[in-house]
Amino acid sequence: MYVLNKLGQGLIFLPTIFCFSYILRPILMVILIPGGLALLALIGGTEVRAELKAMLLEELFGFSPSHTTSKKA
Repeated sequence: MYVLNKLGQGLIFLPTIFCFSYILRPILMVILIPGGLALLALIGGTEVRAELKAMLLEELFGFSPSHTTSKKA
């Protein structure tokens, strides 16, 4: 009975861990990381939004706008 109990626990636990680790985690990262950045930009004000816009333009399109206030070393 003990072996059957442990087998049943494993059959429930292992697929759950697989689902959370390899399926739900990447989906949540795709949703929560951009949403968190948007929330921070909303809270931060215009100077944060200008920096975020400049960063996104540079990363997505490969050019930096001339009106950016970014301080690069």
